[in-house]
Amino acid sequence: MREAPQDPEHSDRSNHSDKVDTIAAVATPPGVGGIAIVRISGPDALQVARRVFSSPDKFTAPVQELPSHTVHYGHVVHPKEGSRADEVLLLLMKAPRSFTGEDVVELHCHGGPVPVGSVLRAVLAAGSRLAEAGEFTRRAFLNGRLDLTQAEAVADVIAARSRAGAQLALRQLEGQLGDRIRHLRSALLDLMAHLEVVLDYPELDIEETDVQDACTQLHCMQDKISGLLETAAAGRPFREGVRTVILGRPNVGKSSLLNALLQRERAIVTELPGTTRDVLEETVVVRGIPLVLTDTAGVRQGSDRAEQLGVLRAREAARGAELICVVFDDSEDLTEDDCRVIEELNSLDEPRIIAVVNKIDLLIGALRDCKLRERVGQEVPVARISARTREGLEELEAMIFEAVVGEGGPAADAEGVVVSSARHEEALRRAQEAIVDALSGLKSQMPVDLVSIDLRECLEALGAITGEAAGEDLLDRIFSKFCVGK
Repeated sequence: MREAPQDPEHSDRSNHSDKVDTIAAVATPPGVGGIAIVRISGPDALQVARRVFSSPDKFTAPVQELPSHTVHYGHVVHPKEGSRADEVLLLLMKAPRSFTGEDVVELHCHGGPVPVGSVLRAVLAAGSRLAEAGEFTRRAFLNGRLDLTQAEAVADVIAARSRAGAQLALRQLEGQLGDRIRHLRSALLDLMAHLEVVLDYPELDIEETDVQDACTQLHCMQDKISGLLETAAAGRPFREGVRTVILGRPNVGKSSLLNALLQRERAIVTELPGTTRDVLEETVVVRGIPLVLTDTAGVRQGSDRAEQLGVLRAREAARGAELICVVFDDSEDLTEDDCRVIEELNSLDEPRIIAVVNKIDLLIGALRDCKLRERVGQEVPVARISARTREGLEELEAMIFEAVVGEGGPAADAEGVVVSSARHEEALRRAQEAIVDALSGLKSQMPVDLVSIDLRECLEALGAITGEAAGEDLLDRIFSKFCVGK
């Protein structure tokens, strides 16, 4: 009997062409601070540290002989010039118990450009080279310390624009998504091994029960992939943000709403209509979701060329928006310009819309919700606020949250996993399509070798998520987005 099929796309990480020399970089942001870190990793990290580190304690052992995960006080001395670079703390983490899986040394120095630069120059002169973008994390992946989902989560934690986004990235960093994908691939490999027995013994016909069992297993995998895909739409806004446009006729309070959401006076507000003549863009976090807010010129027949250009830009912004807050004035009934704004909305490709009725603090109440919904749509939520007093702003934020991710927040699958990466979502869709094709082939009694092609495509798609089927081009593209010190 044939052995279980080997993963055709499995990549032995040790065979990747990354250099095995020793790298170094500044692991903290540029600027002035109390402490900065110069990180060294590689087979000669301990020797490099020995060449630059000088301890005032004459009884301190050489760096290679110091125990792992210990801290030592001393100075960094330039190995060629003999001059002191800075006073430092040396942190030692020997392989494999380090982030990269290699010997790692961190030099904690004073956080200014001069001492940091001096320490880095000394380390490079001692036999290391400057790390490339993301090279530390790439080595952690290649050495099996992280799978590719966890490696990407490192960058997502650093780049998180909200607390909720950071929490989603931390969940992925714990390896939950990677575990789910590996379980799916393992089940798929077992199924392929069972089906490919037919290829070894063509005189045996595949039993009807075998086909039914294979279909049952594939349906189960399909359901699990579908469950992961259902979380993708809700998870993406927390990491990527939501393009949100504030739209309306002049003098309804669009700029006041922008200022209220930002909690600062960003836009000029006057009683004169047409004050805003260009788009203003700011980012604010609303209930954990980064909103890229765009305040636009009031939509009307402009009285001069500048205002007309502002209206054109407002229309362009609306066409590219993921969410539109269209503002109306509660002190007046719908005007011709309001109706013109609504016509603009109706011409768009089904955007998510929230109707915002402003100036409720004037206690006039001229604009009824029922009349507004007749024009903008019965399903459009209506928020009644005062941008000046901030009354109703919490209810508006709740509506924004629900419009973007649904009631209750991002829905995890049955095991608490949320897919927030566009790359992972695309790979899962490819895996799902391959399973659909395989099911169709089995049900139509297609030869097993042809069905196996679909199953291997599914295996490849899943492997691209965790890195088990990741080529050099994919790794280069992913890690090039990292900062140099990570």
